Amino acid sequence: MFLDIFVHIPKCAGGTIQEHIESQIPESERFGPHNPYYKQEIARVLRGSERKQCQTDSTLVKRSWIMAYLSSLPSARRNSIRCVYGHAAHYGVHTLFERQPRYFTFLREPLARFVSYYNYIRTARVTPQRLTGYEIQKSDGSLRTVDEWLEEANLAQYSMTGFLLHTLRAENLLQSIPPFGENDLGDIKTMLSSFYFVGLTENKEDMEFVFNQLGIVKDLPDRNVLRKKETYFTPANAEHAQKVVAERFPFDVELYQYAAQLNRASKKNNANFSLPVAL
Repeated sequence: MFLDIFVHIPKCAGGTIQEHIESQIPESERFGPHNPYYKQEIARVLRGSERKQCQTDSTLVKRSWIMAYLSSLPSARRNSIRCVYGHAAHYGVHTLFERQPRYFTFLREPLARFVSYYNYIRTARVTPQRLTGYEIQKSDGSLRTVDEWLEEANLAQYSMTGFLLHTLRAENLLQSIPPFGENDLGDIKTMLSSFYFVGLTENKEDMEFVFNQLGIVKDLPDRNVLRKKETYFTPANAEHAQKVVAERFPFDVELYQYAAQLNRASKKNNANFSLPVAL
């Protein structure tokens, strides 16, 4: 039996997979440490200020908390879990299980991902504080266009590279990302090369493959489609925006290209990829 671990990089179509996991895999067989229900369960094994932090700060999930909670479970209960998922599903969580681990994740073409991020903030739970926090709203109250946001905002904290560095070794899994460099990029590539499958958001067949491997039937709409409104903001100059992203986030571009290599190799070498999908 496998322990399937789905690492959900924000704005890489993972929300659709997450919703299917939560609707089709029984609660006793899954664990999503970012989920409010599981966060309250984690808090039960903590003490003092850490328990209070866990209960009250929705943006804080610590690696040590997750490991402490899982370690506290009776062996039979812990090994009834067959799927760990979400933004706080970190690399190394498999060491507490007796099941063979299979890590999954999706990466997305960097410009398309940042544009999706911008639209998400403009359309989901919109408040002035949220728009300001993501640097879409300027100090004078006007809103940055996609092009301005890509050029002016501090977007390093939203990069795929930074997120995967968190997945690999951060203690605070959902909070601000420290600076990273070439050595970190190499470590992230090494981690990704050990994953069972690295999908690309642009490939419909990759999503279908992951559903099949998780034993899930796709019966819910794609979340990214649901969130799109009549107005979907795109760069006025796509070619220039592509250059801006390449200059500001070269590691994201390199990681996406590496993910594409892993994706091609996985499809070539994985006999399961040609199996019928569960639709």
